[in-house]
Parts: sequence; C-alpha cells; structure tokens
Amino acid sequence: MAQLKGQGRPVARTKGSLGDTYTDLNTGDVYKCTYAGNSSSDDKYEYVWTKTGRKVETGN
Repeated sequence: MAQLKGQGRPVARTKGSLGDTYTDLNTGDVYKCTYAGNSSSDDKYEYVWTKTGRKVETGN
C-alpha cells in the first residue's frame, strides 16, 4: 500500500489503489482509498477517499 501526499484533499480522480493512504500537506489530514474502479458511464477510473480522522505533522 502506497503512502501518497499532495496539496489539498484528494478528489474522485486522484489516483490510488484500495488501501492506499493520502496525506493533505496543507492540513495534515489523512485519507484512505476505500474504492478504486470504473465509473458507471465511461472507462475512466474513479476513486473514493475517506478521511481517517488521523492527522500528521506537516511542518507548515
């Protein structure tokens, strides 16, 4: 499982795999990928990121 980081919260098109975590470097909020799959009407992948309630120190 990957530990991803970025500026701002992850959105439906933020790539990841099931179980990956994503840290918002602006706030320290941690999210977990709880769904990764095709959206219903096209071939594009969609991702669901759920806030875990954890925070990490970002140094900002």
